[in-house]
Amino acid sequence: MNMGEETMTQMFTGPSHLVIENEMRGSFGDCSSASLGSCKNLKGPPRRKIEDIITKMQDDKTGGVPVRTVKSFLSKIPSVVTGTDIVQWLMKNLSIEDPVEAIHLGSLIAAQGYVFPISDHVLTMKDDGTFYRFQAPYFWPSNCWEPENTDYAIYLCKRTMQNKARLELADYEAVSMIIFQENLARLQRAFARKWEFIFMQAEAQVKIDRKKDKTERKILDSQERAFWDVHRPV
Repeated sequence: MNMGEETMTQMFTGPSHLVIENEMRGSFGDCSSASLGSCKNLKGPPRRKIEDIITKMQDDKTGGVPVRTVKSFLSKIPSVVTGTDIVQWLMKNLSIEDPVEAIHLGSLIAAQGYVFPISDHVLTMKDDGTFYRFQAPYFWPSNCWEPENTDYAIYLCKRTMQNKARLELADYEAVSMIIFQENLARLQRAFARKWEFIFMQAEAQVKIDRKKDKTERKILDSQERAFWDVHRPV
């Protein structure tokens, strides 16, 4: 075992999950399942530790979580893992004996947007066959700015152009098309003088997206949606 492997072994053994969880709690208070949605201001060492875990989790050369493409009726679901796979990996690599602890830690990680469910917008971890996808490093909290409402307006405008409002927007927006249109209209009124610029930005992004491979576009769309599930600036 070389020095790098030894360091990683020390990082992912012992009560490290308790250290991470305690530091996360110290950073923004109690992050119970009832309050996970508000726990998005994590800073400092816990974030680095989470990202180390996520990086290791995706390393198939060292026993990472198996990422697969799942076939469904008339379609394929690319680049997904199951909640059970994640929970079992956390238990094995962080020496967690209680599945409840692993689920809770997974939910804390999901609340930060590092991994997200593809079928709904609730950022918690389930120990079952629910499909999850890893967030792109570009959208990791350590690499992201705090988005402004103009960024969100561009996102909503782009989704409208792509005719995906009903399917891709977060639940608090997608309850009905009326609510979605109200949110978009409110932003349009707030940024009336900038709306032409916002529309042009959205239009340009749509054109770029259309040039991407269908599978890549599907993955990136879900990752962008998950980013806004975390931030919800409006």
